[in-house]
Amino acid sequence: MAISFQQFGRFTVVSVAIFFAASFALHPEPAVPGGWYRHFSGTLTAENDSAKPAPPLKIHIDLMRSARVAGDEGGYEWSAFYYYDTVGVPIPLHVSEDDPKKFPNALRMLEQDENERPVAELVVQVRSKVSGDARAEYVLSGAWTAASGKKKYRLEAAEDFSRSARFNLFEARSKETPAGPAVVNKPATASVEYYEADFALGYLQIQRPPRGAAPGGASATYDRLEQTIGRAYFQKHYRPGDPAEAARGMQREYYTAFRAEAREARELKRESYFWEWMLGSSIVWNDRDVLAYEISTYEFRGGAHGIGNLQYVVLDLQTGARLTLDSILKPGVKKKTLGARIEAAYAKRSGVAFVPGQNMQTLGLLVDRIPVTENFFVSPAGITFVYNVYEIQSYVEGPAAILIPFSDLDDLLKPGTAIDRLRK
Repeated sequence: MAISFQQFGRFTVVSVAIFFAASFALHPEPAVPGGWYRHFSGTLTAENDSAKPAPPLKIHIDLMRSARVAGDEGGYEWSAFYYYDTVGVPIPLHVSEDDPKKFPNALRMLEQDENERPVAELVVQVRSKVSGDARAEYVLSGAWTAASGKKKYRLEAAEDFSRSARFNLFEARSKETPAGPAVVNKPATASVEYYEADFALGYLQIQRPPRGAAPGGASATYDRLEQTIGRAYFQKHYRPGDPAEAARGMQREYYTAFRAEAREARELKRESYFWEWMLGSSIVWNDRDVLAYEISTYEFRGGAHGIGNLQYVVLDLQTGARLTLDSILKPGVKKKTLGARIEAAYAKRSGVAFVPGQNMQTLGLLVDRIPVTENFFVSPAGITFVYNVYEIQSYVEGPAAILIPFSDLDDLLKPGTAIDRLRK
């Protein structure tokens, strides 16, 4: 697995792109032993000799790990973010295991500012109360140290799913080289044919409903959550509670298309033909009974470059309902009104002067007006609208994520929705 941190204005999305080892079997494999996702709650306590020590700071940490790909040194890949209970804005952490002598049996996690300058270092041990059991309860212990070295806090945290959802990590991977002369990882000077298609999938499967589910039964709430996420992720291949069968369906469709294209390429006497398809998932927010789930796709079928896509599913964990703009905005709110707010937020993020109604192409976009999109996620920072490559920006500029703080949407938001729990 490889982890990328994408800076979207004042908010950073932790994106998890999953890359797997070569496997020639056309069968998904079960979750890699030791792969998991956990949500922790705990405290940072100042380490000083003051007669009146400051009260501990309440924090939350989201941590995910999976097995490294073959060819690496083994161990795990990690992704993480944390936030303070009083603020709630996720802060990405760059996780490293690159110095085992200095940090034995521990994770070194670096916090950076928007310019990638160090802010703090977190060194924590991840311990299981039942050794070797991926389902066991985990605890974190360690220290938070400011980059200046002038502040240091003791960190203690434990698993907490009282207001968040639990997930298992299901992984599937395969590789196909059609019949006939073929090699894997063909040298640039080789004359033998090189035809290959890679498939990789990493699915965070929700495991149980949160406490405090809505009347009508936790089972019904869980079913609704599982179906909404599963259908968004697997599309037509979704099978209730069976990601292995869903993955097999996706693989069959992918390789059927590849074989047909490869036959045509051979007829044209092309020496090489390579496809790559990766489907990943990650958690952007999972607390206060609100979930923001990210689905990331990357596909390459030849040409100058592949294409990626980000899709978001936002859910009320108390009811299992998916949050849409219609469900969180007041009746009668016009798309033109919301669109103007999005354009103003984009201009502010870009640090440029903006006049309402201004042609957005004058700011370097591909469109005159930024359209309102249902592709958004939420956190206590506000609502972030995400536009994939070519929707409003070029491929080189990448996807655009435009954050609008809740305070800038007060007159548009409907009271009494799950959004209220993010604004406490």
